[in-house]
Amino acid sequence: MTDVFNEVEEQLRSERYATLAKRGWPYALAVLVGALVVALAFWGFDSYSRAQDGKAALAYSHALESQAAGKKAEAETGYQGVAKSGPATYKALALMQLAGLSVGANKIPEAVAYLDRAQASAPDRITKDAAALKAGMLLVDTAPLAEVSRRLEPLTAAGRPYREMAREGLGVARLVAGRPAEARADFAILSFSPDVSDATRARARAALSVIDAGTAGSIPGAAKAAAVLPPSTPVQLPPGLDLPSGGAGAPQPAQ
Repeated sequence: MTDVFNEVEEQLRSERYATLAKRGWPYALAVLVGALVVALAFWGFDSYSRAQDGKAALAYSHALESQAAGKKAEAETGYQGVAKSGPATYKALALMQLAGLSVGANKIPEAVAYLDRAQASAPDRITKDAAALKAGMLLVDTAPLAEVSRRLEPLTAAGRPYREMAREGLGVARLVAGRPAEARADFAILSFSPDVSDATRARARAALSVIDAGTAGSIPGAAKAAAVLPPSTPVQLPPGLDLPSGGAGAPQPAQ
């Protein structure tokens, strides 16, 4: 009798499983189809992103070559194309190169506008702060101290990659604004900081000397030139696409 009951129970379970399978297979199929769609969408987006990166890299490389060959108009056209439709990283770098061309043509407001756009579009902190630093330094001897401070003071916070360069820029701006005592405080910090380069420390100590000697008027031009055109090292690019020496890429962060 027990065997009969077990057999009946087994048959009932089988029937229940069959009923559940009939009811549930559309949902299971929907889940599988959804997973397949998501996987294909991810693959498609990744492939598209890689293709766009490749196109931008090629266009950016051609613009760099044109600039190195002295073909500024052709280089500008190439950078403009990348800045208009390239991925965020290449867009920011192209905008910084355009800013460099504008500086060479003595179009400072135009250069600052390019750098502001680069800062807004850059996908990483290093490139954002590099653009902000360059814009602030370009305005050191023309814009009000409040404007320069608004741009440079946030860059001096702990952990920011160009904090020492930004502090040097603030010192220069305060000298230009006729505030040597405040500028002296900035240069004093730089002169004893273990994190700055030897060149920055030497400039800071020289600045302190001329401030103390009452001849601070000679500092702004030299310090601004040193900070606006630091060595060029952009964010990571594919091999063979490093910026040329003297370009408008991101400056070296403080050590």
